[in-house]
Amino acid sequence: MSSKTHREASREGWNISSDYATREELRTGAQLRMADAMESMAKSKVDLEAEVKRWKGVAACRLSELIYRRRSNAALRGVITKLKAERAQLTRRIARGGRLQ
Repeated sequence: MSSKTHREASREGWNISSDYATREELRTGAQLRMADAMESMAKSKVDLEAEVKRWKGVAACRLSELIYRRRSNAALRGVITKLKAERAQLTRRIARGGRLQ
């Protein structure tokens, strides 16, 4: 066989000749190419799994931020309600002629 690898020879040499690759070399090259193709398919799957893992992390982070914001908003609504009640109490006291301290 010349300087070509089994992969390259199996791509081109389907006609068996004595100066080219043997049948076994062609078979080996074809199997190597199939193995390369399967590795590239597996690489795509691994890349997708890594992306899914990353997005799950992003989703978990956003969920915790959402929970934090909801609790914060609830606390702020409570403060607003308390201030409104104090304002109403002061308004009633002033209306009755009381003094502010």
